[in-house]
Amino acid sequence: DPELLAYCQLLSGDRQAFEATCKQEVNMLRRLDNPSVGQLRITVLITSLSPSADYDRQEILDWAKRCVELERNKFTLRALGEAHYRFGEFQQALAVFSEIDDEPDAEQNGYAFQRALAYQAAGELTEAHRWYDFGTSKFSEARVGDAPAAWAIHHWAFVNAWKQVADQVFADKQTAIEI
Repeated sequence: DPELLAYCQLLSGDRQAFEATCKQEVNMLRRLDNPSVGQLRITVLITSLSPSADYDRQEILDWAKRCVELERNKFTLRALGEAHYRFGEFQQALAVFSEIDDEPDAEQNGYAFQRALAYQAAGELTEAHRWYDFGTSKFSEARVGDAPAAWAIHHWAFVNAWKQVADQVFADKQTAIEI
């Protein structure tokens, strides 16, 4: 599973392996004539976590838009919001994150850190801190829950990864939680 592998590499601090996994997925996607929504989404999600300038951000944004065209839901919209964020289109990212709020079963804690980072980058510091604090509080609450279901491992891996990025921006010393 390249998505979980990438999150684990990032969370363990192995940025070199993480970037290699991202590049491998990008190159694989480029070779496919008709990639699936899942292949597109996973590649967008993992490359959006990378601040590296080695990626064609327009290409990744186009893949994210294609995801939403093929299957519009909270998962593909999250990928689109993250792609807009990494492309430097912070207001568009915020609009997409707001759009996710209207999706069935949307969980704001799943994209709170991405939203906080987009607000921070857009210069809206009060909202940035509000979303960072919200994400942090939900993150802390999750630590006291029961053992995670299989889907939760992916969920908390990406939330941990985005929290790590947000912690750096918001200068918080908290680290990733154990699952």
